[in-house]
Amino acid sequence: MKKSTVDRVRERFHYSRYNVIKRLIHSEKKNLLDIGCGKPCDSMRNGAFLRFMGYGTGIDIVEHDIEFPTKRCSVTELDFEDNTFDVVVASQVLEHVKELNKALAEIKRVLKKDGVLVMDTPNNSVFWNIFWFFWVNSSGKMWKHTHVIELNKKQWLNLLSKHFRIEKVVDLHSIILIVKMRKK
Repeated sequence: MKKSTVDRVRERFHYSRYNVIKRLIHSEKKNLLDIGCGKPCDSMRNGAFLRFMGYGTGIDIVEHDIEFPTKRCSVTELDFEDNTFDVVVASQVLEHVKELNKALAEIKRVLKKDGVLVMDTPNNSVFWNIFWFFWVNSSGKMWKHTHVIELNKKQWLNLLSKHFRIEKVVDLHSIILIVKMRKK
């Protein structure tokens, strides 16, 4: 089945995020947790990021039957021992979480000493807000009202720096904020 132009653009967008994240964690150890391991859009499969990386463990609030180890749990109650992972990726997840400080504390708990968290989220710039308005009122209706946290870049970095040591900040396409940080 031939994919629509919208699907091809969406997939390209998601893979561009994945490429940045891959570059940010390429020199880190490979014990990876992908938070929110479902599909990022309807035209992609569950476990898309794990498939892209070729390794890792995934969690999501719903079960996924994929070829990687997965657990059904919430980012606010991670079902793992302390100091389990070298790298945690939360891609397009944290803006959907009401208890953000609790989620960040849980991520920190499961990260090993000097472990890395990479997260990406909308940067809530003027450009993003215009794009998002049109998106959720057209092709992206399923995402309307799903973002419960709407912080701008400065607010995100301020919050994240309370929990982690920020190492790298990437503004992707002027709409997505990608942050690499290390456990303090």
